[in-house]
Amino acid sequence: MTGKPTAVMHFLARFVTPGGLILDPCAGSGSTGVGALLEGRRFVGIEQDEHYAQVAVKRLRETAEGRQEMGGGQNVREGAGG
Repeated sequence: MTGKPTAVMHFLARFVTPGGLILDPCAGSGSTGVGALLEGRRFVGIEQDEHYAQVAVKRLRETAEGRQEMGGGQNVREGAGG
């Protein structure tokens, strides 16, 4: 498992055409989605682990509502990436 820093994903989202769609087939805790939303891009994430899917949904919702900054709000199990 690999964690993707939200700041890096936010930076990379800038290279997607405005209004473009970013797909993350291994969404983990939603860092790519948070970066996409912060940059005004659309996002589709796929995650098979229920825990990480729930964490991602919470982070994406908070980001969409303007309550989360780039590094905060992660609730990832110790010893695992996301």
